Amino acid sequence: MSTDQTREQKLSFAQQMVDQLEEMLITGAGVASVSVDGTAVTYSRAQALKELEWWRKQVHRYSRTKSRTTTINLGNAND
Repeated sequence: MSTDQTREQKLSFAQQMVDQLEEMLITGAGVASVSVDGTAVTYSRAQALKELEWWRKQVHRYSRTKSRTTTINLGNAND
């Protein structure tokens, strides 16, 4: 499996989690259960909000096309 396929799978799963958590937060109050790809998790509202933020960051991370770091030229570091 190539790195691009793995990235796409992770992005897809993260987006599904975001969608499910958003739907759960919109439609329900209190404790709720979210199920994606056979994985079920029960959250309180506060936990769901924290989890939603984390999954949104994962979506952003996997949807980037460029690396977060750039090449740094250390050729003149001793000058």
